[in-house]
Amino acid sequence: MPPSPAPAGAGIRRLRRATALLLLLLFSGCSLFAEKKVDPWIRDKDMVLAAIKKGGQERDALGRMIQELTRQIVRLQQSDKKQAAQLTAMEAELQALREKQGKLLAERKKRRAKQQAKGAAGHAAPRRGLKRRIAALERDLDRTLKQAAVAGPDQAPPPTPKPTAPPAKPFDPAAEKNSYSAAYLSLKSGRFEEASKQFLAHLKRFPHGNLTDQALYWLGESFLAQQRQKEALKAMKQLVRDYPRSGKYGAALLRIASIYRRQGRVGDAKAAYLQLIQTQPNSPAAERARKQLAELK
Repeated sequence: MPPSPAPAGAGIRRLRRATALLLLLLFSGCSLFAEKKVDPWIRDKDMVLAAIKKGGQERDALGRMIQELTRQIVRLQQSDKKQAAQLTAMEAELQALREKQGKLLAERKKRRAKQQAKGAAGHAAPRRGLKRRIAALERDLDRTLKQAAVAGPDQAPPPTPKPTAPPAKPFDPAAEKNSYSAAYLSLKSGRFEEASKQFLAHLKRFPHGNLTDQALYWLGESFLAQQRQKEALKAMKQLVRDYPRSGKYGAALLRIASIYRRQGRVGDAKAAYLQLIQTQPNSPAAERARKQLAELK
């Protein structure tokens, strides 16, 4: 007996289930395809390679920096060694100079002691000679008085012989120049005490020489450098008094006024300025005197 045909509604339902299954399979395949994961190396490859390249560049830069710092350290070490050697040489030179200075000071003390001993011996002989001469003059005077007493009041005593003066030494301009130059060199070298002594000896030896006015001025300057204002003032005043036509006349008056101002003697300073203005009115020194005089007013 043949099977009976299925109803039409059951076929439709089977068709719908097949369609739904087909759609489900279709959508499941799309989802699996969408959810397929990408390899991380492929995704980050460019970034990793860039980071590696940047790291290599930084490493090379650091290497170059380390090399440069190493070279600088080597140069500094060499410079330190050189400076240390120079310092050692300078210390040795300084020590040698100190030893030389000590020897020079010792020799100078010995020379001074010898000079003082010679000076004492040299002064002793003139003193003895002077005493003998005084004694001789006293004997001559006693003899003259006795002869006058014997001869009586109307008879004049014989004239006393006048002592003969020693002949004057010939003036030597070259010796004067050498003496002046030695004293001036001591002054310019900063040996002020030695310079003042040399200028005093020069003036004693050449009291009326060609360079006496110059020696007086620089003697005053050497005294000023030693803060010996009284002696400096005396030397400058002697120059102004004895050498009014000297080239140092104006400078000496300015120095005199300056010393008076230091001592608070304003009136004397004004007088020195006025003397300069009156005697040398057109000189540069007089112009300076006018300005400094105006400051005092």
